[in-house]
Amino acid sequence: MLADPGRRLPSVSVIISTANRPAHYVERLLERLRAQPYRPLEVVLVVGPCPDDMRALAESQDDVKVQFITELNLARSRNIGIGLSSGEILAFIDDDAVPSHLWLHELVEALDREGAGCGGVGGATVHANASPGPLMQNRNAILHELGDTHESVRLEPGTLNDADGPWFNRLHGCNMAFRRAAIEAVGGFDETFIYQHEETDLCVRLIRAGYRIAHHPRGLVDHFPATSHFRRDAYDVSYFNILRSYTYFALKHARQSFPATAWRVFRAHVPHWKRFAFWTLTCRITPWRAAKFVGQWLNGYAKGLRLGWQWRQGIIKPRPLAATAPREFLPIRTVSSWTAPALDSSRPMRIALLCGELGGSSPGGVAVYTEHLAEGLARRGHEVVVFRSGYGPGSAKPTGYRVLGIPPEADRPHSLCVLRQLRAMAPFDLVEAPLWGGEGAAVGLSGLAPVVVRLETPLEVVRQMSGLPLSPDMVAGIGAERLGLSYASGVIAISQAIAGTVEAIYDVRLATHARLSTVIPIGVPAACVLSGDEANPPEMNGVRFLYLGRLEARKGILDLGAAFLRAAKQHADLTLWIAGSDNSESDGHRARTGQTYEQTLRAMWGPDIARRVRFLGRVTEDAKNLLMAHCDVFVAPSLYESFGIVFLEAMRLGKPVIGTDVGGIPEIVIHGETGLLVPANDPEQLAQAMLALASDSERRNRLGGSGLERFQSRFTIDEFARRSESFYREVIAHWQGSRFAEAVQGRVEPATFKAA
Repeated sequence: MLADPGRRLPSVSVIISTANRPAHYVERLLERLRAQPYRPLEVVLVVGPCPDDMRALAESQDDVKVQFITELNLARSRNIGIGLSSGEILAFIDDDAVPSHLWLHELVEALDREGAGCGGVGGATVHANASPGPLMQNRNAILHELGDTHESVRLEPGTLNDADGPWFNRLHGCNMAFRRAAIEAVGGFDETFIYQHEETDLCVRLIRAGYRIAHHPRGLVDHFPATSHFRRDAYDVSYFNILRSYTYFALKHARQSFPATAWRVFRAHVPHWKRFAFWTLTCRITPWRAAKFVGQWLNGYAKGLRLGWQWRQGIIKPRPLAATAPREFLPIRTVSSWTAPALDSSRPMRIALLCGELGGSSPGGVAVYTEHLAEGLARRGHEVVVFRSGYGPGSAKPTGYRVLGIPPEADRPHSLCVLRQLRAMAPFDLVEAPLWGGEGAAVGLSGLAPVVVRLETPLEVVRQMSGLPLSPDMVAGIGAERLGLSYASGVIAISQAIAGTVEAIYDVRLATHARLSTVIPIGVPAACVLSGDEANPPEMNGVRFLYLGRLEARKGILDLGAAFLRAAKQHADLTLWIAGSDNSESDGHRARTGQTYEQTLRAMWGPDIARRVRFLGRVTEDAKNLLMAHCDVFVAPSLYESFGIVFLEAMRLGKPVIGTDVGGIPEIVIHGETGLLVPANDPEQLAQAMLALASDSERRNRLGGSGLERFQSRFTIDEFARRSESFYREVIAHWQGSRFAEAVQGRVEPATFKAA
């Protein structure tokens, strides 16, 4: 379907029910629905009792069908939404959820592929607030006729569509879509449920009416479970409604006698009582709350028994959907910047980017370029998930990609933790990992998906330049990098220099018959999209030089100190801003000297020169942009850089730069054209370059202008993402046809593969 842009797509109505929630939940969801590239699309919002800000938001929506109701009944709210809708396909999502960029494309394509006999399809739901806890909330779920939903996360799509069977495919109410004809044929949602199990009841009734329910794990939704009248906190989740719904569901659908079914439901839910007792013993809840929960449990069970008896006696009867007048289709607005060019040319990909340091206390260049890459790929229409290390809630970025944490596990290497979580969310078309840490090694070995390793400075280079010993941890890290390369299907070097460095230091050939290789420079956002900070920069007169980076030996911070001492003695107007975290502990400087880098530099300069320097510490992204905008010259005398993103960040603001002629820096900075390059470890020549630019404002302007032009032609995010996407497609095609993939997937005998 996606590959045929000329084909008419069925109209879709997305139905949202909300009650007692602040406006920002629904506001976020509506923004992401407007960003969906799928059209034709309308949105129906049914609003129950709510705060004033939610009512004001709903009343202000001119491209959304809105209906206010007074009841707290989710099933009835959804039926009202169905009556207001006009789409051929009806999709449902919770107000505290965020859909992936291609959510609707994926669900509609699955319905189309399954054919007219498929009444509904659902994607996978990510528990974005899991901290700690399972990452997946729902994937390929099935349930028993007694209402048992323990099989909520399964690797393979379910095939349980037998009307006479005890087990059934089910969908998650947060992420599901139905054909209008099917949902109308069975009368919509059973409003007796109020809350919980209304969607599972609908799935069973559809299956027993002759329709199929299908699973499609690619249609992802991030769920950020919020508090409500039914879920006050992690422990208080309305056990009355849970037991009421489970018991009524079982008595409605199970084939056993009333007493047998009632007893089996009771036994299945007694573990709730054990859980209440455990929470009380571990001081998570008070005994009074535990007693309250038990009371809710008993009342809900009794109410469910009564409703189940009434159903079996015919007192409660199926009711058709309330007849409504035909509604005119109301298209939701389109967010033009989200138009996905990839949809018009070839199928979008589902891409996992691994970046353990993203969101950490001191993220480096890998985290920076990963965020830029994720943004660029998402804007091209791909579904992108970034996996970082550690516990904590996930997030859905405004630019269209998602960030999820991979919690550490005792005695399990990080690479295996990564593999475990990726298996839970599979399939991915491709996984990209940095060289650093060998994060993608286990994924590449497993054959789960092709792995692309993007090369940055190897750990061995860092070790040698910092003078660190070859400790067991260092050996393990270097080994992990080698292993990651061994099982990579593709390698992207961020510069020609780093490709040569990795080949030399690890004695490996990057391009082989089983592995593709290329060079793709990193891209960064243009200056026009930078967040603006109107605060004033540090008060400094004269020609302002800026150093921005970690204070460590590899970055040449001591060479800069020596060069500034020489230059400042000859030029009275030279000033220097130094921004970045002090890395003297981890690179061994403090152990060797007993001082931090700031202390060492101040001692080197003396009080008169030190007065012309500002140490700013680690700065925010806004502050970094502010400093870049107000400096006169950017300087970074690194001993080695695999690329040098920071030079691009200065060039995009039209600033002249001074760097060293090592690593990938000469591939960014053209000496004499966009900046000046000096030898590494040469404070004298660095001082001369600083003096040359400090005394010639016209030259500074000329170099800065040329640097801006070079950035705009070669180093934008769009170019970065476009070239990465093109290489990904090559790697996927090569991997799918390789003997390695065939062996992993069981199409070739292992012995044959080894012999080859």
